[in-house]
Amino acid sequence: MVSNNIVEALRIISSKVKNNNLNWAIIGSANHAIQGVDVEPRDIDILADLETGKIINDCLKEFTRSNTKYEYVKKERVEAWIGIYDIAGVEIELIAEPYNKNVRGADLWTESENFSAKKIINFQGINLPVINLERELYAYTAINRLEKAKLIRNFLNKKKEFKLICFDMDGVLLDTVNFWLDLHEKYGTLEEGRRLTEKYMETDYKKLVKEVAEKMFKGLNSKSYFELVEEHLQKILPGVKETLKEVHKLGLKTAIITGSTLDVAEKLAYKLDIENVFGNKLVTENDIFTGEFEWKVGSGMNTKHKIIEHLCSKLNIKVDQVIHVGDGLNDIMAFRSVGRGIAFNTQNELVKDAANIIVEGNDLSKIIPYLR
Repeated sequence: MVSNNIVEALRIISSKVKNNNLNWAIIGSANHAIQGVDVEPRDIDILADLETGKIINDCLKEFTRSNTKYEYVKKERVEAWIGIYDIAGVEIELIAEPYNKNVRGADLWTESENFSAKKIINFQGINLPVINLERELYAYTAINRLEKAKLIRNFLNKKKEFKLICFDMDGVLLDTVNFWLDLHEKYGTLEEGRRLTEKYMETDYKKLVKEVAEKMFKGLNSKSYFELVEEHLQKILPGVKETLKEVHKLGLKTAIITGSTLDVAEKLAYKLDIENVFGNKLVTENDIFTGEFEWKVGSGMNTKHKIIEHLCSKLNIKVDQVIHVGDGLNDIMAFRSVGRGIAFNTQNELVKDAANIIVEGNDLSKIIPYLR
């Protein structure tokens, strides 16, 4: 809901800054409300590049708030040229050439691709330049403003037709936690395997592969490995078959993306009629581990979202038409890149914060209402 004062302030700004070819746009809550998100803005934020900032400041100079001036400001999180104005009882903040010190890639709003995301919207008879909501979602996620990001994502989700659903495997399709630690237990290396996993999983996966596949398992008989594969396949979670039946009924493409073993993932995919499978493979030859390890997914921390993007390109699907279901830290980047992230069967608050839908318990059929 946009108040009369906000509308009047926008009308005055538009009349003063008439050149929409300049690099400026309304951002923040006012932008979200203009585009239909259910928020009630109390102020208006204007984004501009350096030169446009000077022009807009000149246009709005008569409204400059007392005891303030257009100047370069260094705050804890951001540096920018800032101007504060009072128009129709509404605070207006002009932010020109911001640099966010806490975000990799920094200039989230002013890099060239951002103003290519600008569009003109006619709002109550006023032509206003705004940044599209997909770009705002990216920016708010990157600066960790997750509550605002959720509002935008939820709004965008209502307008989407989903075409692909991706599943993590352990904890989502199977009542298992970590295949590789279970494998260490099988071979009597659990203590050392856990130590190496904790040390290298998130920091140096290549080193973890070297220590485990190349040194620890190389030359061992693989019989216990394949026994474990069959054991895991017997642990399908409640509601999985019902959920996949509904997924197929809706015509969604399907994928498993897991940091677990491809030997389980491919057999499970065959059972459940899942089309695309991505995982890691411990290579065997003549029932012996060769020391090779093929890791298209690795830990998944920095790869799952890239795999989704590549698959979308192959299938001619937009990333925001994807649902991703996961339960771990390695699903967070995927949640933030897709159209709908479902945190399923997890107690991890970071995972829940990254998703826009949280489903408690281990019955996967509880996600069915969120497939549309």
